[in-house]
Amino acid sequence: LHQPSPPPTPRPPRRAEPRVVNPFEAEMADVMMLLGLAPFEVEHQRQLYTQMNRDHLERTKTPRTIYEMQEPLHLSEINKALKDTAIQLVQKYGRTIPFNFSASDLCARGNYDKIMYALDRIQSEVKMTTFTHNGVTFSLREVFGAVLTFIYTRPTDEQENLFNILADNLAHKSGKCGTGHLEAMVMSIQGFESDCALKMAVSDEIFGKVSHYCKRLLSEAPDEIMDNLSKNDKTIVVDYINQHKEKFLLDLQNEYENILPANQVTSLAIGALNKYLMVDQFRA
Repeated sequence: LHQPSPPPTPRPPRRAEPRVVNPFEAEMADVMMLLGLAPFEVEHQRQLYTQMNRDHLERTKTPRTIYEMQEPLHLSEINKALKDTAIQLVQKYGRTIPFNFSASDLCARGNYDKIMYALDRIQSEVKMTTFTHNGVTFSLREVFGAVLTFIYTRPTDEQENLFNILADNLAHKSGKCGTGHLEAMVMSIQGFESDCALKMAVSDEIFGKVSHYCKRLLSEAPDEIMDNLSKNDKTIVVDYINQHKEKFLLDLQNEYENILPANQVTSLAIGALNKYLMVDQFRA
């Protein structure tokens, strides 16, 4: 008798290739769910994708001007001088935040959100920022402890002044890099603690003061001034600084009157302005 052929062996189902999920698509799905949008609404998907991609490119773009860099202090001898002074501070005043310190000592002076953001960066164990310099390792948290310990050794009226300066500096550097936060703390006690004075060449010192001045001035400038920072022709920015720089130059001359002639201080400051904005348009 003819035997029927056995039924064919079923083929195993074809395994689908794992799909590589675009991170923007995954984020879009989450956003659309939060907004209550249906996933088939293609126009919404396109708009969200475009905006998120633009945001990503903006976050990761290469700075086009020195002002767009988070911290120009990575350049020159200023960075080295900051770390030298930080080591002196932790060696003299210890690395522990005083038990009697409260965030309200700083936040009650205004700029609450900015100062709290800076304190989180400085004190957080998760975001711990450390430096190693001349064989010594220290963290932002430890430098902060040393600065606070120094402040609490001063008379009450001087403490108030120092806390005001520290709060103002932290608010200004909030959201910046570790070196920016280090600068905020170290610079807060300059002129009050002679053993931990910032030591650097006068030209580097003046460049640091000019950088600080320009950042503050431009942070308060009208939008049309800021828009010109990324352009090759910075004439509008130069004109704006020229309108405001006379008092700053006079203050510099007075500060260095026992060290350099006034015309030499002005010359160094003008050179620093050109270097900071990467131009050759400032004149004494």
